[in-house]
Amino acid sequence: MFPFLYRSRGVEIHTYPVAILLAFFLTLVVVRALSPKENLPGKRMVDLAFLVFILGMIGARLLFVLTQVEYFSRFTGRMLSFFSGGYVFYGGFIFGVIAVFYLTKKWKLPTFRVLDVFAIALCLGHAVGRVGCFGAGCCYGIPTKSFLGMTFTSPLVAAALRPYPLHPVQLYESIGLFVLFLVLLKLRKAKAYDGQIAIIYVAIYSVFRFFLEFLRGDLIRGVYAFGISTSQIISLLIFGILAATLIYKKKSLVK
Repeated sequence: MFPFLYRSRGVEIHTYPVAILLAFFLTLVVVRALSPKENLPGKRMVDLAFLVFILGMIGARLLFVLTQVEYFSRFTGRMLSFFSGGYVFYGGFIFGVIAVFYLTKKWKLPTFRVLDVFAIALCLGHAVGRVGCFGAGCCYGIPTKSFLGMTFTSPLVAAALRPYPLHPVQLYESIGLFVLFLVLLKLRKAKAYDGQIAIIYVAIYSVFRFFLEFLRGDLIRGVYAFGISTSQIISLLIFGILAATLIYKKKSLVK
C-alpha cells in the first residue's frame, strides 16, 4: 500500500488521483488508436470519451452516496466532495452507457461500434484505476492466511482488520481486467458484428465482479441480506438483462 507517490516538505501527491488521471489518459490513447480501425472519427470519439468520463464520475459518486444514505443525510455538504474519494464503479458504468447511447444518436455515430471501442479502453483504464485503490487502501479484502495476504495500514481500512493480512482484491481485479483487455483487443479483429466486444466485456466482467465481491471486506460499499453487496446485485441484473437480450435476439434470428 502506497497512499502517496511523493510526500515531503508539506507537498503531498496522492496515488489515487494520479492513478485515475493515468487511467483516463490511457483510455483516451486506446480510443484514439482504435477509432480509425473501426472507421470512427478519432476527434469526435475523444470528445465523447471526455463527456462520458465526466458523467461516469458523477454516476460513480451518486451510487456511492446512495449506498451511504444515512451518513450523507447527516453530512449533506460532503456529497459533492469528489476529491475525497468514494465511488462505485457500476454507477459510473451505468451513467457512461446512457451517455454513449444519447450522444451517439445525437452525433450520428454507430452506437454499438462505439461501445466496442469503449469496452476495450475501459478495461485498461479500470485496471490502472484499481492500482490506485490498492495504493489508497480502499476496496480492501477479507482476512486471509494465504501467502497473497497483505497488511493494510490505511485509515480507510476498518481498525479491527488492520493487524491482519487481507486479500489484495484491488490487485486481483486489476490483473483480471488487464487480461480481459488483452483478450478483447485480440477478439476485436474477428468480431462478427458491432456490439459483440461490448457484450463479451459485460458478460465476463459481471461474472468476475460477482465472485470477486465475496473476497471484499469493506462494508462501506453497501452489504445487504446474505452478505450480498450493491455491486453483486447490479452484476446479477446486468448479466440477466444481457442473457435475456441474447436469447431474444437468437429467437428472432430463428424466426
